[in-house]
Amino acid sequence: MIALYSTWALLKLNDSRKMMGAFSKASDDSSRSGSSLSDAVFQVRATFRVNEATELFCWICFVIEIIFLFILPIIGLFSTKNYNVAWVFVFTAIITGFRRFLSSSVCLHELGSLDGMESNNVNQSPDEEWREKHRLGTIVGKISAGKRRSFWIRCFIFFMAAFLLVFMAAVTLGANDGKDTPFEMLTDFEYEGNQNMKYPTCKIGKQFQVGDVDSSLSDFVFLAATAYQKPSITQEALDDWFGENVAIDEVDKVKAFREEYQEENGNSAVTYKLVSFPDTNRAIVSIRGTSNAWDALTDAQLWSSAALSQYVRAIIPLGEIWTPVFETIVKAISMIQNKRLKDVAFYQETTAFVDSLKEDGLYDSISITGHCKCIITDETPDY
Repeated sequence: MIALYSTWALLKLNDSRKMMGAFSKASDDSSRSGSSLSDAVFQVRATFRVNEATELFCWICFVIEIIFLFILPIIGLFSTKNYNVAWVFVFTAIITGFRRFLSSSVCLHELGSLDGMESNNVNQSPDEEWREKHRLGTIVGKISAGKRRSFWIRCFIFFMAAFLLVFMAAVTLGANDGKDTPFEMLTDFEYEGNQNMKYPTCKIGKQFQVGDVDSSLSDFVFLAATAYQKPSITQEALDDWFGENVAIDEVDKVKAFREEYQEENGNSAVTYKLVSFPDTNRAIVSIRGTSNAWDALTDAQLWSSAALSQYVRAIIPLGEIWTPVFETIVKAISMIQNKRLKDVAFYQETTAFVDSLKEDGLYDSISITGHCKCIITDETPDY
C-alpha cells in the first residue's frame, strides 16, 4: 500500500515539475518579447473522432443489441413460464431502450457543443443563456452519463460476471452426492470437561439412546456432518460412531421418496439423509447445506432480495427507521418471484418428506439436524 501511494505521489510531482517547466519557459519568452500582458497557463482538453462508424455498422449493432438483450431474454422467461418477471422485464426494457437510443448525451456528443440549444430562448441575456446551458450540461454530464451511472453499471457488470462464473462452475462441475473421504475416528481421545462449568445443551435428552447413554449435542453435530458424505460410506461412519447396526442409513426410503416427489414437483437440489435407530424406534433427518455451485445459485435466488434490502438499509442515512416495515419490503420485492422461490426452496421437499414419515407412523419421534434449509411453517407439524 505504501509503495502504491509513493508511486502515485512521484507521478504527481513529476507532472507538477513539467507544468512548472512549461510555465517558466512561457514566462521567459514573454519577458524577452517585452510584452506587458500577464502570464497564465491553461489546461485544455479536446476530443477528436478518429474513426466514424458507417450507417450499416450502426444498424448491425442495433439489431444485435435488440436480439441478445431484449428478444432472447423474453423468449427464455416466457418459455420457462416465469411470466411475472417477463412482464416486468418488458416494461423496464422499453423504458431503458428509450433512454439508451434517444439519449441526450449521445446527441450532444454528435453536435459537439451546446450551441443551438437556445433556439427557443433567443432573447435571453448571455448570463441567462449560460445558466441554462450549465444546467443542461450538469444534467447530461452527471445524471444521464455521469460518474454515478458508470458506478452502478460497473456494479451490475460485476454481479453479472460473478453469477456467470458460478453458473459455469455449476455446469462444469455439476452436482455431487457428497465427499468420499471417510471420517478419521480417534479412540484414545477423551474430553474430561469441567464439573464446575456444565453446559445444559450438551445432553439433549432421550431423542435416541445408545445403550443407556442419552443423545448429546455431539451426536447431532456428527449426524449433520454425515449429510456431506457419499451414501456408500455413510453406514460405515455411523457404525464407527454409534456401534455396529445401532444407527441405520435409510438410503432406499429417501431415494424412493425423492423419485416420487420430484416426478410430481420437479427436480430439487436439496440433499438429505434419514438415519433411524431401531432400538428406540426414532429417526433423524440430516440436511446438507451449500456444497457445490448449484447450491450457491439456489441460495442466491432465495436470499438475494433479502440481502439487497439489508445492504441498502445499511448504507442509506437513517436506514434503521425501515426496520419495522423491513419484512413487508422484502415480501414486496419477492412478490413477483413468489411461486418460483417456492419451487426452488429446499424446505418444500424436506418438509414433505418429514410429513410423509409422520403419516406412515414408522417412528415414535423424528428430529431434524444439519444446515438450516428446513423452515418450520404453519403447515409443518411439531417434530
